[in-house]
Amino acid sequence: MSPAAAVTARGLAHRYGDLVALEDLDFDFGRGCLVGLVGANGAGKSTLLQLLAGRLTVQAGTLRAFGQPPGAATRDRISFTRQRPALDPEMTVRQTVRYWASLIASSPADGARVLRRLELAEHLGRPVAALSGGLRQRLHLALDLLRDAPLQLFDEPTAALDRNGHRKLWNLLAERAQKGATVVVASHDLEALEGRADQVMVLHRGKLKAHEDPRDLGRRIGCPTLAARLRAEIPAAAEIRHQLETIPGVAFADLARQRLVLALRAEADVGTVEGQLMSRLEQHRLEVAEVVRRPPDLLSAVLNLSQRAESPQVTR
Repeated sequence: MSPAAAVTARGLAHRYGDLVALEDLDFDFGRGCLVGLVGANGAGKSTLLQLLAGRLTVQAGTLRAFGQPPGAATRDRISFTRQRPALDPEMTVRQTVRYWASLIASSPADGARVLRRLELAEHLGRPVAALSGGLRQRLHLALDLLRDAPLQLFDEPTAALDRNGHRKLWNLLAERAQKGATVVVASHDLEALEGRADQVMVLHRGKLKAHEDPRDLGRRIGCPTLAARLRAEIPAAAEIRHQLETIPGVAFADLARQRLVLALRAEADVGTVEGQLMSRLEQHRLEVAEVVRRPPDLLSAVLNLSQRAESPQVTR
């Protein structure tokens, strides 16, 4: 294990019966870095976090956190947000934070700082039951962040946060890494990871497809894209995807709910592709709220890697 590494894995694998969750992973996470775990649902992100937290037993290969297998020996050095504590709905925010801080010997100053950063200070007197879903999520995150552990693990921490809370949380996580913690975040928020992460790991069906600086990955594997946001969910997604992929210059299409992304080949005329996209969506009576032209970035790189894994003949 490198002296600078907080986490090292060699040949790490995990199965649930016949289902392969992780397959032969080799990686290192340095100290003082923000690492993004990226991949579709079922790619293995949550399994990896649970292994790092010591919640699952390593079945094959080796995994070390600060030189030791994750478990009892590392429990005081690792925090993991996936486990949501049951909160007393009648306790106020102030009482809840004081109680949890007392359990982990966190200082009152640390608690006050986190509450201010997540904009919970003005809600200290409110009972937990009176908080909105977004504020309750912020409270959960505040409790998680009371522990300033050397290795901090987060599983989709921005879910249910509004745009402001989302930005403040990413800033907090980046600051934790800058102060020396290794922060590992499983997230679908590729835009935030591209701007803040030191490394991203791209997982696909349990296999490691890339592990590098997200900006380098975007430049190396990404491609220009057209991203559209629709006013309603996309019906018959498979049929529409097939039609969009017949547009000259389109390498592949990715559709999800009210969003679609067209990955473009190098020879594509972007204006022509955009015109045909609008025409075909109009045929399906799909109203477009916004279309954005993007240069190669992390999103297109991750889509490209996933598409290659499913269809090896696809190239940029």
